[in-house]
Amino acid sequence: MKSYGVQFLYNTALSSFALFTPIYAKSLGASDLVIGYIGMVYGLSIFITGIYFGRKADVLGRRRFLFVGLFLASVLASIQLFAFDPYILMLTRFALGFAAGMFPPALVAYAYDEGLPMGRFAAAGSLGWGAGNLLVSFAAVASWLYGALLLHERVYFTGAVVLAGAFGIALTLHTQPREDMKTKPITLDVIKRNRDVYLSFLVRHTGANAVWIIFPLFVLELSPRTASGGFDYTWLGIIYAANTLTQGGIMLFLDRFDGRRLVVAGEALTIVTFAGFFFSRNHIDLLLFSFVLAASWSCLYVGSLKTILARSPEKATASGLLTSTTSMAAVVGPVLGGFVSNFFGGYRTTIALAGFMTLGALLIFKIFTESVERQYGATSTAKPRD
Repeated sequence: MKSYGVQFLYNTALSSFALFTPIYAKSLGASDLVIGYIGMVYGLSIFITGIYFGRKADVLGRRRFLFVGLFLASVLASIQLFAFDPYILMLTRFALGFAAGMFPPALVAYAYDEGLPMGRFAAAGSLGWGAGNLLVSFAAVASWLYGALLLHERVYFTGAVVLAGAFGIALTLHTQPREDMKTKPITLDVIKRNRDVYLSFLVRHTGANAVWIIFPLFVLELSPRTASGGFDYTWLGIIYAANTLTQGGIMLFLDRFDGRRLVVAGEALTIVTFAGFFFSRNHIDLLLFSFVLAASWSCLYVGSLKTILARSPEKATASGLLTSTTSMAAVVGPVLGGFVSNFFGGYRTTIALAGFMTLGALLIFKIFTESVERQYGATSTAKPRD
């Protein structure tokens, strides 16, 4: 249960930052392209640390990286309060990404070794994302609670406190027995064994990150305005929370299914989601397709996690590479999204591009899975039925 708590709390904090940062950067005068760069440096930082510390967690043990990473994340998150310029904000996001990539691979491997169902573990993360989305809306309307703090100070301060709570829970985790794990420094065998998952995930998630960097602005564009004509942040939190909280419910039921089938279902539902977003005309349309998005990500993430963990004895390394794949997509995707939105027709063009990229990701997965299974043999990732 403690692992679930850490998973929930750190995702709550990081998701509130991810949702709010593009909005805050825009208020500081950043262009869509600069907002993309801010997302890029954060993803680049996580990419680097995810690979390095994922392997270290296999070799040296999980707990120390949970402690150090969560402590640094809670400290570095608070530095975001002092970002009063888009480029200073970019630096603070890079610093936070260093810590944010350090501990998730260790946490996934720790939970797997504890025998926790990966669907339920992932659900705790999605519920955290939903809570983080609601946190932004709460901070926007609960000024009475925060005194003289500005909106960005409320969001970043609250997130830093939540990360400190995750660190406190991590301190109570027991030490697991550790095998003498001698993974190769560049983890080539892990990459080759899971190349179908990593490559398709990279393409799909690059397109998705191109959308997510501009999506808060797209939601605000289609949402009702306040009486004074300004943006109403209420629907922003509702739409994001509908997606992430629904994920938490769906993931609870996915453990018994084969991971590879879940990946295919996730890619297909992502295509449907982006088509729906492209044709949306108001916030209600966006809300409806947010539920489809929840199903798509639930299937894709749980399926990917189940597949690579079943294939790989170096579980922190394998999950660290998945984290780094996600982060590599977060390096390229935001810049792509900001560039396309800025120069080629706005937000809907970016959404359409992401849909076509996901179609390519689905084809990549089908082709490369056949190659992997010919080389290594098929591995069932389904939970036996009772």
